[in-house]
Formats: sequence, C-alpha cells, structure tokens
Amino acid sequence: MGQHTSRAVIIERVTRLMALSESPHEAEAALAAERATKLMLQWVIDDAELAGADRTEEPVREEVALPGAKSGLFEMFSLLKAVAQAYGCLVFFHRDHYSRAGSRAIAPTATLAGFTAEVASVQRLFATLATVMAGDCRRGWREVHSAAEAQVLATRAALGLDTRVRLSDHGHAAYRRGFYEGFTARIAHRLGAVRAAVEGAQADIGKALVLVGRQERVTAWVDENMNVRTEQIRWAQASAAGWDAGAASGDRAPLGLAQLGGKTRRDAK
Repeated sequence: MGQHTSRAVIIERVTRLMALSESPHEAEAALAAERATKLMLQWVIDDAELAGADRTEEPVREEVALPGAKSGLFEMFSLLKAVAQAYGCLVFFHRDHYSRAGSRAIAPTATLAGFTAEVASVQRLFATLATVMAGDCRRGWREVHSAAEAQVLATRAALGLDTRVRLSDHGHAAYRRGFYEGFTARIAHRLGAVRAAVEGAQADIGKALVLVGRQERVTAWVDENMNVRTEQIRWAQASAAGWDAGAASGDRAPLGLAQLGGKTRRDAK
C-alpha cells in the first residue's frame, strides 16, 4: 500500500473514531478519542486535512454574532476571545457600528480570523458555551433574587409591615458581569490546559508544533490582509457572588472533544 493510500486510510479511520467519540456511552467515547489522538499525533494530521482541505490553505475571516443584550456584548466577546485563543485564532471587537439609517451603536458582531477548520470549531464551541453561560446566569440570578426577596418579606412580616412588596432587579447587571467573568476565566483555564497538553504531546514525540505554527501564520495573514483593531473595553463593577457562581458554571460546562491544531483530546476538568 502506497504512502498516499496509507494516509488516506488513516484519515478515514480517524474520522470514524472522532464520530464515535461523540457517543453517549462515556467509555466508548473516551476510548475512541484516545485512539484518534494517537493516530493524529503519529501522522501529524490537522483539522483542515480531516475536513478535506488543502494543508496549505490560507486563513479566512468570519463575522461572529455576539448573542444577548447590548449590555452583555463586552462579556460575550471576552468568552469568544478565550475560545479563539485556544484554537490559534484571532478575534477583534468593534465598538462603533453604523446602521443603514446612519445611527451609531455598539456592534453586535466580532471578526474572527483563522484557518477554516479552527474557525468552525471556535464558532461551534462559542455558540454552545454562550448559551450555557447565559442560561446558567439567568437561573442563578433568579435564585439569588428570590432568596433575597424572601428574606426581606420574612423580616417585614416579623415586624408587622406590609409584605405586598417586591424587590427591584437592582444589582442584576453587576451579578451578570461577575458571572460572565467567572465563567470565562474557568473556560480559558480549562482550554489552556488542553492546549498545553497538546503541545506537550507534540514535543514528546519530536513533531513540529502544528498549533503554534498555524497560529503564527494566522497572525502574519491578519497583518497583511486585515485592517482591524480591537476597541478598548471598559469594565464596570461586577458582583463577587456572580463571579463565584459563574466560575462554578464554567467548571461544569461541557467542552466536549477539544480539537486543537489537529490533536483530538477529551477535556478533563
């Protein structure tokens, strides 16, 4: 069997193993991910090649929607940046956005640059994590707010005061900022650990650092082809309780199968 045919067979085998790694059966999924990792390390196969793309492809740019209310765009961008960094991509936030009518507002999108496979991975993981983060934050705030309201009403009842009152949502913005910051910090830490493990595995077997090399190419491509800059983000007051709750949520959030620089590895907390 020739080298080209052998490589094609290996790529097909890795693709099947990656599909199995999404199995709901944890043991089967973990074994498939481990086998795919070993083959990809041995053959230095990256995500682009698995996707059928030329290994010499040029980076691309994509616009990524930042979900949520306008007041949460900065925090959503920070989460996107954490994910993009782990995959060797660059991302830029644009504060100024002009509508068709000419009005000026905060842009609800960011520009993502990287290789096609990595950009797609960033978009998928970011979409999943953004949904988890926003949902857990809403539930967390309702619990905190309900507990505080119950305490206030109990105190008023004990004093013989009118209990037909409800607390305002004052403090929600600070709680959300804290939650999003804590969540993003933990996700960045976990993805950083995955990336370090991948680079360590590459170094151990004497292979070129595929992820690092691809990131350098992305940086050079952006310098030559894109005229972008990230606006300075000013942070407002954040709730410590929100940060703790967000960090706990970030530790629980599923990263699934982390594919960094063509190295497949199931994330561990």
